[in-house]
Amino acid sequence: MSEETPWRRLRRGVYDVLEVGTDAHPASSFVDAFIITLIVANVFAFALETVEPFATVHANALQRFNTFSVIVFTIEYVLRIWSAVEIPLFRNEPNWRARLKFARRPIMIIDLLAVLPWYLGNLLPIDLRVLRVLRLLRLLKLVRYSPALQSLQRVFATEWRALVGTFLVILILLLFCSTIMYFLEHEAQPDKMGSIPQTLWWAMATLTTVAMATSSPSRPSARSWARSSCCWGSPPWRFPWRSSPPASARKQDAINS
Repeated sequence: MSEETPWRRLRRGVYDVLEVGTDAHPASSFVDAFIITLIVANVFAFALETVEPFATVHANALQRFNTFSVIVFTIEYVLRIWSAVEIPLFRNEPNWRARLKFARRPIMIIDLLAVLPWYLGNLLPIDLRVLRVLRLLRLLKLVRYSPALQSLQRVFATEWRALVGTFLVILILLLFCSTIMYFLEHEAQPDKMGSIPQTLWWAMATLTTVAMATSSPSRPSARSWARSSCCWGSPPWRFPWRSSPPASARKQDAINS
């Protein structure tokens, strides 16, 4: 076995702090708390930027805080990639391949997307409003620090086929309801239900049973169809979450065993 160099010890220490946790390095809890606090603060800063009087007065402070956050998150991302070769699973891999495999993990892609908008906005002529929305991806960085969110992520990874199938059923129901309503009502209300996209909005409001859409059917046949859609429209929206608790329970049983 080759002698461990100071560089290798430093890399191992970074890995222990960022990936292993408090059991391996006492500084890990401090670093985690700092990053979690910074993520939450970014969400509040993002919300405050939409309050025009506050954003006007504190524009420079908000911009400096965003830049500071990007620098911290970038350093964290680079250090995680750099220390990925210390992961036992990758120790027999070449360094470049280990880092590439690690960078392709979903949580690392989230980390990259959390800082990428800032760099794109400074390098390319891109609509800043789109980039501001992408900043919300920083909130997803909390997945790494929450066991509950990690469990939910594993459930989605396991049950994605069932979830995709369920959402396809929902999409078919939406198109079916909106198409029938279009043929029943488009002549009576051409301004509100004159196209399938317009009736699609009505179908979304009806199937979720939150409230009726702004346009209500006027013909008796259309009103009857609306009532029937309300009756059988509610359960499909609950199907995706019916599959999650059993999957979550199975995942927890597997972890405990």
